Order: sequence, then C-alpha cells, then structure tokens
Amino acid sequence: MAIASTEKKLIKNEVFDRASLICDSHALMKEHVKEEVDFIIFNLGYLPRADKTITTLVDSTLKAIEAGLDLLKLHGIMVVVIYPGHEEGYQEKKCSSGVCSEFRTTACRCNEDRFYQSKE
Repeated sequence: MAIASTEKKLIKNEVFDRASLICDSHALMKEHVKEEVDFIIFNLGYLPRADKTITTLVDSTLKAIEAGLDLLKLHGIMVVVIYPGHEEGYQEKKCSSGVCSEFRTTACRCNEDRFYQSKE
C-alpha cells in the first residue's frame, strides 16, 4: 500500500523517473544502494489511514540508522521522523535518542526537535 501510494504521488508530481521504489526493510538499504548519498529521510511509524498494527520496529530502525550513516557522504544529512504516540514509536524514540547521543562527539551532529500536532 505504501509503495502504491508513493508511486501515485511521484507520477502526479512528474518525478517518477527520478525515483526507485523498493519494497524491503529499511534495515537492508545497503543491499539496494551501492553509492554514497547526500540525504536520507526515515518517516517511521505506520502508514496514515492504513493498518496501524503494521509499524516500523526498533531493531530494524536501529540497523537502518547505522546503515544510513555508512552510506552518507561527508556533510550528508539524515532525518529520522519518529511518532512516539504508539508503543513501538515510543520505543524507537527512546532507542534512537541513545544512538544520537553516542554520535554527538564522533561521527556526526544530532539534533532532536519536537513538533506538536493534532491527531490524524
């Protein structure tokens, strides 16, 4: 469902030819991306207006963040959007905050911003 939804948006905005859609775990991105990248964004949680029991998971998210850091070019940017309003999102927030604090003094800078929003 997420792939189909994304494909429709890419076609509508006339940028489909600039994208590759892959149906796989974000933790396995290095199997699909072979070169360094400038930018990575993870939009975690579940697909809005879809089955809320299907979510990203802490273990695969942490692996994906590590893989992403390996793929980022020097001065590249990674954005991780976490929705802690459900149990798995809460766990992802706790764990990713720990990962970020480890990298503050070594490989990169990490910022944590909080956005307040209305319910879906």
